[in-house]
Amino acid sequence: PPDGTDWSDVLDLDYNNNEMRAAMVDALQFWVRECEIDGYRCDVADWVPGDFWQNARLSLDTIKPDIFMLAEAENPKLHPAFDMSYSWELHHIGNEIAKGKMNFDSLHHYMIKEDTNFSAEAYRMTFTSNHDENSWNGTVFERYGENYKNWAVVMATIDGMPLLYSGQESEMNKRLEFFQKDTIEWKDYPLESFYKSLYTLKDSNEALWNGE
Repeated sequence: PPDGTDWSDVLDLDYNNNEMRAAMVDALQFWVRECEIDGYRCDVADWVPGDFWQNARLSLDTIKPDIFMLAEAENPKLHPAFDMSYSWELHHIGNEIAKGKMNFDSLHHYMIKEDTNFSAEAYRMTFTSNHDENSWNGTVFERYGENYKNWAVVMATIDGMPLLYSGQESEMNKRLEFFQKDTIEWKDYPLESFYKSLYTLKDSNEALWNGE
C-alpha cells in the first residue's frame, strides 16, 4: 500500500516508470474509446504527479474533446488537467459553522482565498455530503441538524458545482457502510422537489453560473 496508509487494496505505482505511465494512459483511453464514458473521478488525485494528469488529459481530449475530469483533491495546479476539484475546505468550514466553532467571517475569508488560488475556469465541487463524509463523520442531520436544508442552499448557490450524494433526495438518515453493501431506502423521495428546485435555479440563473 502507499506509504503512511493501511490501504491494502491499493498498489503504490511507480510513476517514475514511463512504461507504467503509458499503460495507465492506455487504460484510461480504453474506457473512453470502447465504452464511451463521459469522464473520470480520480481518487486522491494529488498523490499522482501533475505532469502525468496533464499528458493523460491531452491524450483523452483527442478521443473525446468534451470529456469531464473530476479530481478528488484541492490543488489549483491540477487545473486545467481537471475540470473540477473538491471544495473540501468549504465543506469543513460549513461543518464548523454548524457546530458554532466558526462563523461566516470564515466563509468570507475562504471566498477571497478561492478567488486568489483558482481561476474562473476551474469548477469547484461543493457538497454537504459524500461517501467519505457520510460514512466516517455523519449524515447531514448529524452534522447540520435542522439547518441541513440551509446548507444545501449555500452549497447550490455559492461559487461551484453542487454534488447530490446518493440517498440525499430520499432524506436518508443513516451512515452507509463503507466497505460493505448497504442498501439505500429510497422511500418516496421526500426531498426530490427541494433539490430539483435548487438545481433548476442554478441552471437557469446566469448569476449562479461559473466556469466559461
